[in-house]
Amino acid sequence: MELDIRGFAAEALGTFLLTMTVGLSAGEPLAVGGILWLGMCITCFRSGAQFNPAVTLSVLTRNLLEGKLEKNQLITLLINIPVQISAGILAGMVAWGIGKYTFFFEITEDVKLSQAFFCELLFTMLLCMNVHMAGRATRGLFLEGGMIAMTLGTCAFTVGHITRNCVNPAVELGLGIANYANTDDKMKKAWIYIIAPILGGACAAGVSKFRARYHKRRHSASLNFSLMVTRH
Repeated sequence: MELDIRGFAAEALGTFLLTMTVGLSAGEPLAVGGILWLGMCITCFRSGAQFNPAVTLSVLTRNLLEGKLEKNQLITLLINIPVQISAGILAGMVAWGIGKYTFFFEITEDVKLSQAFFCELLFTMLLCMNVHMAGRATRGLFLEGGMIAMTLGTCAFTVGHITRNCVNPAVELGLGIANYANTDDKMKKAWIYIIAPILGGACAAGVSKFRARYHKRRHSASLNFSLMVTRH
C-alpha cells in the first residue's frame, strides 16, 4: 500500500494557512472564507481539501454508511487527522510569533454552554453537508470550493458573536495551545469546540446519506413516469 505523501502535505498546508489566518485576523469572516478558498485552489484539491478533523471524520462516516470505505482510504483519512492537528498547532505558534498576541475561542458571557454547543454542532453540520455536495460536483471543484468558503464565512458572520465560530477542532487546538502558552489561560471549554464539530460532522454524514437516497428514489420515480407517458 502506497500512501499519498503529497496529499498529507496538502492537508498540512491548507490547515496551517487556515489556522494562521484565523489567529492573525481574530476570526474575521471574509479573511477566513477567503483563505479557505485559497487553500483549496493552491493545493488543487489533492487531498480533498478537508483541512478540518470534523470534515475528515464526516467524510469517513459518509463512506462507511455507503459501504464504500476501502482500507487505503480509511488509513489515509485517519492519518489526515493528526496531520491537521499538528499543522494547526504549528500555525498557532507562528500566528503568535507574528502578531505578538494570541486569539482564542470563547463563549459570550450571557450565552449558555448548551446554546454554544448547539451553534457549533449546527454550523459544522451545514459546512460538512456542503462538502458532501461538493464531492459530487459537476460544475467544477473551484466553484464548489468557493461555495464551501462562503459557507464558512456565513457561519462566522452568524455565530461569531456567540462562539467566535470555530467549527474546526484543529484550529481550536492550535490557537488554544498557543494562547495557553502565552497567557497560561487553561482551555476549560475546549471540549465544546472539539466534540460539537465532530458530532456535527457525523450528523451531516447521516443527513447527506438520507438525502442521496431520497433523491435517487425521486429520480427513479420520475424516470418511470416519463417512460409511462412515452409509451402512451
